[in-house]
Amino acid sequence: MKKPIKVIVITLVIMALVRSFTLLYIGKANVITCILMYSFIFWSGHFILTKIFSEWKTSNWRITYWSIFCSLLILELGLRYVVKAHLSYSEANGRFNYQCPYDQVKGQNFKAAYQKKDVRLMRGPLSDSVFKSNQEFSYLHTYNSKGLREKEISTTQLDTSFVVMAMGDSFTEGFGTPADSTWVNLLADLLRDDIPNILPVNAGFSGSDVVFEAYKLKHLLYDIYQPDLVILTINESDIYDIIVRGGKERFISAQKLQYNSGPTWKYLYSFSHVFRLVVHRVFQVRWHFYTDKGYEKAFAKTKNIILKCITEDLVPFSEENQFDLLIVFTPMEFELRKRSFHLSEIYDELEKVDSSLVLNMYDAFLEMQESDYQQYYWPIDLHCNPKGYLKWAEVMAKQLKMTVSSVF
Repeated sequence: MKKPIKVIVITLVIMALVRSFTLLYIGKANVITCILMYSFIFWSGHFILTKIFSEWKTSNWRITYWSIFCSLLILELGLRYVVKAHLSYSEANGRFNYQCPYDQVKGQNFKAAYQKKDVRLMRGPLSDSVFKSNQEFSYLHTYNSKGLREKEISTTQLDTSFVVMAMGDSFTEGFGTPADSTWVNLLADLLRDDIPNILPVNAGFSGSDVVFEAYKLKHLLYDIYQPDLVILTINESDIYDIIVRGGKERFISAQKLQYNSGPTWKYLYSFSHVFRLVVHRVFQVRWHFYTDKGYEKAFAKTKNIILKCITEDLVPFSEENQFDLLIVFTPMEFELRKRSFHLSEIYDELEKVDSSLVLNMYDAFLEMQESDYQQYYWPIDLHCNPKGYLKWAEVMAKQLKMTVSSVF
């Protein structure tokens, strides 16, 4: 190879490696990362072995060495594109990159610092629209000037209406359905006969959790919308999010969050499906990076964070500002199918504090004795479909009339 071409090739390889290492640092990896990382590891090993053993270049071990390399790459591609047994949520939904939850915050911090925005406020792009889609659906999410998937609301409307603010993650924002079919808007339609001046405000945002929502309510939304009723939804994904993110100690500053560090092998897990195979099948580690025993310990800490956030933060704030607060525990399809609802422990604790404070939709769904809960959820994406959000709204409307009598 001529020297200029060799220099160009080496330069491009170095640039590709630098980019891959940078993306790995913020938790992103894909099949290109996989190939580059394996190549880097094996070529580095080849270089070292050549320096140590003079006969390496002519040794049969060298042939075996590179055969292992080729076999691993073939196995990687097979596990990634044929077996598909250990895909993350984003990969299963057709996204090119894997995103490590523990390291995602590094990219968010960089973006927040560059744009001078408050990274503690989980909300969408201000006054903008984004198509949120995957292989099962595609819907336009239009955000108002406050970053909510909601229309602009005038002061006059707020002053003359009974404002119901819905808070939570992607299930509240309405991922998987058009804006007019979110459970927030459907609930308002079902309650309009009882509350003619009801005004729904959808303040949910994909990826948020209880701690983020409490901060957003206190430091952004309450002064703007002055809600009469705040409904906060909690589901199983909130548990996983808080295991990764921790409690309020995550709030370092307006432009910096700090999540838990996660296991040291998370980078290898990010790009290697062979490693995922070993971790999941041999060591029985679940996709949230915990064994069943480890998860129970993590869940105990997370439960305390959620309870403390609600009883020591949200409840006093609602009493101080005189609005009703309702915490709604919502089920995933697999929880209904398996008849197992981990959030029951948190629900039971809050019910002891104030039964009117909480609503358990898991029990309400089971009472319907459905034979096929899958009809309410997207099979791959796992969010509710429009039919599912309608069922949520119907269950909430029925329960609200019994549990929040002061509203009616």
